Amino acid sequence: MNCPICGSSKTKPEERFREGVFYRCGDCRVVFTHPMRAGSREYYEESYGALAGGYSEKKWEFREVFNSLDSLGFRTGKLLEVACGPGWFLKMAEKKGYDVYGIDFNGQAVAYAKTLGLKNVLVGDIGGGFEKLGQKFDFVVLIHILEHVEDPNRLLNQIKEALSDEGVIIIDLPNERRTELKFNLRKRREGWDYPPHHLTRWNADSLSNFLATRGFKTIYLNEERISSLAQVLNFVLGLIQINTATGLATVAGQERGDKHPHDGKLIGHGLILFLSRLKRFLSLILGLILLPPIYILSRVFYIRGTNLFIVAQLK
Repeated sequence: MNCPICGSSKTKPEERFREGVFYRCGDCRVVFTHPMRAGSREYYEESYGALAGGYSEKKWEFREVFNSLDSLGFRTGKLLEVACGPGWFLKMAEKKGYDVYGIDFNGQAVAYAKTLGLKNVLVGDIGGGFEKLGQKFDFVVLIHILEHVEDPNRLLNQIKEALSDEGVIIIDLPNERRTELKFNLRKRREGWDYPPHHLTRWNADSLSNFLATRGFKTIYLNEERISSLAQVLNFVLGLIQINTATGLATVAGQERGDKHPHDGKLIGHGLILFLSRLKRFLSLILGLILLPPIYILSRVFYIRGTNLFIVAQLK
């Protein structure tokens, strides 16, 4: 199995799941799935609707974009967000003085973004097709996008074409080395870290190398540190999720009376609904118990959070 990122044949199976296998490349260190098959446009529109990718202004990755750009001396310019969703990040950037543009394949989300007064947003292929915007950009932003695409190389090449001289790419994605996975008793990850959601997994080394070999130099890199109460709460909830999840089949599917993946029998709707609610209640109680001690530990020890953030500039 050759690596879809660097083409190396030095790959080894790392994790098997129902629909395929995750491999790790021995050269570039990227973890990738086979087959590399992303969710369709219809899948994401049905799953998320108009508010796909929606975040509040308090999200760590939103604040990190502006904090990093400020610290690097960037204050304004043309900014493109790939997979802009309903436009909440773009609206923040516009308020800070950036000339903002966005592209997303979710027509509902783009329509919502326009209601926020964002004029330069359009429906298009997030894997490329930026020429429709007819602009060169000083900044291109990908917030939790790279891990979703089937062909990261094509996407990066399209971004290079869309960037101005010495243009900057900003990427935020899940950190493969997040601390909560070290306490993963079930030896599996969160449901969202599998296809059709995530096709690749990255750490600081593999992401920096990916950009360096394609003409970018890293000028800022940060791994989210768990420190605030809200971050600790999310960490605890994630920790509970990966240790209590019942498999890749969703509870929602089971509630519809789908066949159980193990015994093939129909699961009763009422029983599954009751067990699902009981598990959520018990998880909440467990979370409340774990929250205080983990918060105290976070003030002393480095707890690596979900986000890996990088800013790189064209050489």
